[in-house]
Amino acid sequence: MYYENNQQKTRKTTTTREEEEEFMNQFGNELMNPFDYHNLIVKPSHALAGKDIILLYFSAYWCQQCRQFTSLLAKMYQKLVTKRSSSGSRRRSNSSSTRTRNVEVVFCSLDYERKEYEKYISNMPWLCMPYQSNFSKQMAKKYKAKGIPHLVVIDATNNYSIITSDAVSEIRSDKLNGGLKNVISNFPWRPKTFLEIWPDRIYAPIRNITAGEPPSKMMNSGFLRNKYLMLYFSAQWCPSSASSNAAAPDSYSLLQFYNQLKSQKREVDFELVFVSSDHTEESYIEYFKRDLSSFCCALPYNTCEQELRKKYAVQTVPTLLMLGPVNYSTGERPLINPNVSTKVAAIADFPFPIKHYGSIEQADTNSFNDQKCLLIFHENRTEEEQEWTKQIAMKVSQNVEDIQIYWSFEKDGMIGTKVRSVLDLSDVSTEPTMVLLDLPDRGRYYCKKCVYNDNDENNNTIITVESIMNFLRAPGKVYQLD
Repeated sequence: MYYENNQQKTRKTTTTREEEEEFMNQFGNELMNPFDYHNLIVKPSHALAGKDIILLYFSAYWCQQCRQFTSLLAKMYQKLVTKRSSSGSRRRSNSSSTRTRNVEVVFCSLDYERKEYEKYISNMPWLCMPYQSNFSKQMAKKYKAKGIPHLVVIDATNNYSIITSDAVSEIRSDKLNGGLKNVISNFPWRPKTFLEIWPDRIYAPIRNITAGEPPSKMMNSGFLRNKYLMLYFSAQWCPSSASSNAAAPDSYSLLQFYNQLKSQKREVDFELVFVSSDHTEESYIEYFKRDLSSFCCALPYNTCEQELRKKYAVQTVPTLLMLGPVNYSTGERPLINPNVSTKVAAIADFPFPIKHYGSIEQADTNSFNDQKCLLIFHENRTEEEQEWTKQIAMKVSQNVEDIQIYWSFEKDGMIGTKVRSVLDLSDVSTEPTMVLLDLPDRGRYYCKKCVYNDNDENNNTIITVESIMNFLRAPGKVYQLD
């Protein structure tokens, strides 16, 4: 489709009106325009209409690193977007003769003090969210601004899709390796496709090597393109028992899992590839030959491990992720599951898409800090009653996309017991308790006791799909972790 922008120039875009409206609504009704004293407040739909690239900048004056980065970002922005007038005015010109690229930055303030906010934006040459805007806080959660400065690059011509959520490191790296000129030339830092990253040749497993040959034979990686691909990020120095990723398998568990897959899913074409995070090539070779080479392919040492970790946001080792076959039109593999747990994955569920529900004892506890979680504590009941609760939770998961659901059924479960203690919940009772955990929102959480019958004298909630949905919509009294 073609879209007419505010400068009466035609540009090609796949973005629909509905997507544009949804994107603009997240800013609220107004943006600050500190570089133009005559139009200090503008509507987002007017100020951002027709932009090709929009950068969301999460920052605050109290953060020294933010102030330093803001100076660099401003220089880059001026080079990309504007030329100062000969009069020295800070007001930008909308003349086509001065505009080099159709780009805008929106500062999403996370400041605590109004004076600091006002001082900070006084030298900003871009649009700004109002001080202490709830919309800024909501966007910080949506765009995963866990630390600042955080810069997200949005492609407004392609359904407002995210080009990169790590533009801060891109700018810093480009500045270090080639100065501001390098930063400008690499803008907007579109990530490489999978095929652009993936090497042409990889190490074969032993089963593809003739007798007497060492386990180091290289083979063309093109044969993998139509297969599902499991990438195992690991290293000799980091055994699974020492990892912060509870879902990740060790090499022995991975071998058992692989053999089960091969025997029970013979009709499925998939391959497993080791991606090394070893510090030396010697330790990489030793680890691969000793523990993995009988069933794994492997990437050559120090080829594209960092690029793959960045592309798929792999933060810890070991990690096992699942990718789909190559899409030849895009050069990408779809990410099916960024953290496959061999402990809980059912072979029948191959290729193991993400489930938004499960036992709290098998949970990746890092998810508690990253998103809303619904916890259902129901330890002191029969297996039949617990199964009922599980089925209800699974049905609820079909109605919510941004909330992870966990149930706790084990009286002495390690994670369930620890979470109960942290939340200062009462001892295990015969009635289930629901907790809406919203740690990203300043450590907040909400509690609700449940019952099974309609004759509860305390007017507690019967556990049903409807009652859980009502609790999620209006969770009631707020509690907060210290």
